[in-house]
Amino acid sequence: MKTSNKFTLTTAAIAFALGTLSTNALADAPSHFHFNQTSSFQNETDFGNADLQLNNSGMMLSWGGLADDPLSTLTLNTFSDATSPSNNDDPDGDIGTDDDQWNSSEWFTISRLVGVNNVISEFGLNLWAADIVSNLQILAPNNIDVLLNDPNTVNVTYNETSNSLPCPAPNPLGTQCDDFFVSPLGDFDPVFFDYLDHTYRLDFRLDTPFGAVEIQQDNGNFVIYTPENNNPITLDVQVHWEKVPEPGSLALMSLGLVMAGGLAARRKQK
Repeated sequence: MKTSNKFTLTTAAIAFALGTLSTNALADAPSHFHFNQTSSFQNETDFGNADLQLNNSGMMLSWGGLADDPLSTLTLNTFSDATSPSNNDDPDGDIGTDDDQWNSSEWFTISRLVGVNNVISEFGLNLWAADIVSNLQILAPNNIDVLLNDPNTVNVTYNETSNSLPCPAPNPLGTQCDDFFVSPLGDFDPVFFDYLDHTYRLDFRLDTPFGAVEIQQDNGNFVIYTPENNNPITLDVQVHWEKVPEPGSLALMSLGLVMAGGLAARRKQK
């Protein structure tokens, strides 16, 4: 009985220490940050005869091929935390809040691509390519002090299928036939910034809130399939932030877990 009481008290002490470390690690973290994203299409290249055009001050690409082809378009929209759609809609249950703040671990949309994909006569792999040149600015809670300017260039290649059976595999959306964009995975690597002697990490993801879109990964690339029709589809680039644990806190927490595991094994033996 005496040994059992000692184990219980020691385990409770470790649990208290771990809880204290976790609380202290988050105590001085800000409740929110702000961001502002700017982007435009640049360096567009037409590899076929798609009559690729850059419109709306670099915010829209259009292509068609023959003069009587309906135009397909890709429009780029960018946001701040105040204007982000994540403040108003929450399709996944993990983005947007009622307090209109970009809080820790909340996914907020920073850019939105809206595509209209029509059947056109010109087709081919690598029909066209363009860069999306962006700058993501992170601001302190006062929405004045700039903590990070993160310039980034994402290369996008568009592939127009022939629209005749059999469709090239995998054709995941089952239309005749799915077209697709390709973009390198490395363009979405995490980014770090510092604030008040602490380091914070930004993670990025792609989301498809509206329209039929299939996102796969292949050979270090995102492959983004779109249906062969003129229904608008959307593709969002989203970001969230979290505080990077201090090395000392991680070491102490790891030690506490090891001690707890050792005590549990000791108790089991007895």
